[in-house]
Amino acid sequence: MATSTKNRDVVWGDLFVDVKWHFGGDGKDGLQLAYRPGFSIPVGDENDASSQAAGLGYWTISQALIASWLERRWVLGAEAGFLLPIGDRGEARGLGFGSFGAGYQLAPRFKPEIELNYLNEVFETDAESEVLAVTAGLVINPSDWIRLDLGLRRGIWGENVDQRVTGSVNVSFTFGSRNPP
Repeated sequence: MATSTKNRDVVWGDLFVDVKWHFGGDGKDGLQLAYRPGFSIPVGDENDASSQAAGLGYWTISQALIASWLERRWVLGAEAGFLLPIGDRGEARGLGFGSFGAGYQLAPRFKPEIELNYLNEVFETDAESEVLAVTAGLVINPSDWIRLDLGLRRGIWGENVDQRVTGSVNVSFTFGSRNPP
């Protein structure tokens, strides 16, 4: 779904749907580990293959490993993974990502957070894009098995990237140990 984004300050990314399996830790203080496979639905704004935009413009499957450290109401987290394009993907060959973030749980199911994100998108041609961005977000856990992440991301460094603010939505269905805050 390509839409014109030339005159807009905020653009929207694709919708990501995941299943998160907590396999390490008990959901309380200390180290927590999780594995998160999922897919994306290309509903966001997109550009051409030489510029990483808010939306990728194609369906993807994803894999990620997540490590979190919980201490009372504070959480520190790190994540690394990749997205592989499926279906009509043009020249896209994949996207690697990593992030490091911190958050503070204001209420039992409500946590604002800030993250530093790195993305590297690879294409069949020599065109490649990478970005280092900051994301301000909100994590909402309406139940122990559903997590909703809302965020606004802004690139602070990059090559062949869209530097506008990007809005994002991620829905995760969790299982394993209790959904950490």
